[in-house]
Amino acid sequence: MRSILAFGVSSLIVQLALFREFLSVVSPNELTISLLLCAWLSLSGLGAFIGGRVSFFARPGFRGLHALAALLPLVVAAALRCTRSLVFGPGVQPGPLQFFAFAGVLLAAVCIVNGVFMAAAWRTLQPSGRQSLYAIDAVGNILGGLVFSLLLFRVPDVFITLAAAGMFHVWAMHVPGKIKKMEIAVCGLCLLFPALNMNTRTLAHLYKGFAVIAQENSPYGAVRILSKNNEEYVVQNTGFTGYKNNTGVSEECAHLCLLQVTAPRAILVVSGALSGTIAEVQKYAPLRVDYIDPDPVLLSLAKQKGMVLPGPGMHAIAGDARKLIESSNHLYDAIIVQLPPPLTLGNNRFYTDEFFAAVNHTLAKKGVFALALPPIAASMGPETAARFSMIKATLQRHFSHVVFFPGLATVALAANRPLDTNAVALLQARALA
Repeated sequence: MRSILAFGVSSLIVQLALFREFLSVVSPNELTISLLLCAWLSLSGLGAFIGGRVSFFARPGFRGLHALAALLPLVVAAALRCTRSLVFGPGVQPGPLQFFAFAGVLLAAVCIVNGVFMAAAWRTLQPSGRQSLYAIDAVGNILGGLVFSLLLFRVPDVFITLAAAGMFHVWAMHVPGKIKKMEIAVCGLCLLFPALNMNTRTLAHLYKGFAVIAQENSPYGAVRILSKNNEEYVVQNTGFTGYKNNTGVSEECAHLCLLQVTAPRAILVVSGALSGTIAEVQKYAPLRVDYIDPDPVLLSLAKQKGMVLPGPGMHAIAGDARKLIESSNHLYDAIIVQLPPPLTLGNNRFYTDEFFAAVNHTLAKKGVFALALPPIAASMGPETAARFSMIKATLQRHFSHVVFFPGLATVALAANRPLDTNAVALLQARALA
């Protein structure tokens, strides 16, 4: 029964840790999660099929299976980081079939071992004890979820997390009063990965040419700070957010919006502090600046880097920007949104008819709404054209005037009054530094 409990605890910790790693390394969206679940369940089923028909695995103690289950996840995490760029190329997002095949190859051994164990455990149990197999496994899953959520969720080193999961297998292998060589070997190999600093070594393969200077996990994925040529970047999962000397996008978004407002007194900014948006906004000397970042880790990082400084009229909030806008009692002269493109269900919520209606309701009568979008290439493909057309049509349902400004980012401005498209003349008139 101890073996079943150990597999239940460890398998859930391993699944959560590896899934998060896939999301942060390959592609952080709902399709990725569904493909990972499909691969995990299919391969676990294959393992159960094998374990149910091969009597070799149905041995008391399951020491070999415990050893494999403890060590294989560590190898998979290292292989994922080291082979991602080799298989798909740096910065290339794989298609669904490519990703499914890639995930299937990497997860195969881990999932098959889990499936083999469940079938082998079923075969070794007496008929009267088989009813408790899945109950004990479920209890182990619950305990694994609690351990991950309460103790391991914030651990930035995935190899420490996976080594901790491996210790449950060492515990299951141990016989009180006896210490065997296999237990010592498995324990030592599990601890060897974090001891050799495999986290930093494998990240160096993943981000070639960059130095990883800090990392942290948040509810929205992995946040890593990279350095190259005196420039620092924040990477949230697979997306780069530049800061320090890379403020071009924020300058365009802030100034194109605020130059349209004669004397902005209240400004709402959603994300973008790490690229210098707040500093640009404060050049207009507003009385109130509300800054919202959905990710508490990014907000904390912005404060540490001096991108969000406390002071009169400055309010920084970590939370759901859409809910805060919908429930806001303030009217803003300008609302600036710098969020990732609508490629996930979480980000799609900020490009909907309902969100634009809430923004319009929160804007002052002569207020301006700015939405940062990906830059427009010289030749726009049909998918990009359709996305921009849809966003424009949705904005026009709530704003009488909508203008798109191409640049380092495409800035969509929306208001219920005419907008001046001569940004150069407006900038010269304000004489902003």
